[in-house]
Amino acid sequence: MTAWRPHSDIVPKKHLGQHFLHDPHVRDRIIEACHFQPSDIVLEIGPGLGVLTEQIARRVQHLYTVEKDAELCRALDQKFQNTNVTIIHNDILKYNLGPLPPNIKIIGNLPYYISSPIIEKVLTHHPRPADIFFTVQLEFGQRINAKINTRDYSALTGFVQYYADAKMLFKISKACFSPAPKVESCFVHLKPRGPRHKANNPDLLFRVIRQTFQQRRKKLANALTSLVEKDKAMEILDKAKIDGELRPENISLENYVQLTNVMDELNQEKKREG
Repeated sequence: MTAWRPHSDIVPKKHLGQHFLHDPHVRDRIIEACHFQPSDIVLEIGPGLGVLTEQIARRVQHLYTVEKDAELCRALDQKFQNTNVTIIHNDILKYNLGPLPPNIKIIGNLPYYISSPIIEKVLTHHPRPADIFFTVQLEFGQRINAKINTRDYSALTGFVQYYADAKMLFKISKACFSPAPKVESCFVHLKPRGPRHKANNPDLLFRVIRQTFQQRRKKLANALTSLVEKDKAMEILDKAKIDGELRPENISLENYVQLTNVMDELNQEKKREG
């Protein structure tokens, strides 16, 4: 495979949130951080001009790439024909991950405006990916990696950390992309795993987390009244042994699981009585 010079005539499309990595130092740092092995099967989301694609392909057994842009797909097809790279012209949010091999590793430079739904899709996919590496907006990465009692701790934190261990590996300057985005980026590693504290009803868990963080300056007892009546909220908090005077950012993921498990049990009791 010969070294690929990116197509100078391909113009980034603003409506697709395209910002192409062009810094070779950052490229090499990303590749090194992923620790790819010759037996790995990898899925690359949004390969763009293929700056990472070529480097990954040299190190792994097979590389699948999902690219929404038809123009980029034609360029990638031309470059990587008869290699261990499969180019898939599709929208990652519509693409069925099911046929992909188990224990796949996933990497991508995510468009900022769809980072959340992409992460939700890959984290809830079964079987779980072995590793996930994403370039995301710095603020987004800080929220993924946030700790309790901090400003960055959010509903996104709860969702990601329910399904995976999260770590920000390094920051990436906006000058490393073309065109340069308005904000800084970072490279994050998500290690999918089973929940440490299992929710009886994960959908309810994430609904409660979202609703309370939308009112993060309120005390938890008051924030819960958007979901249940005040008396019911106090009963749930009492049974879960959680202080209703705390604010959403002061509640651990384990406590949120306890709270929603109690809420779910009370809902089930009400259904049986009804």
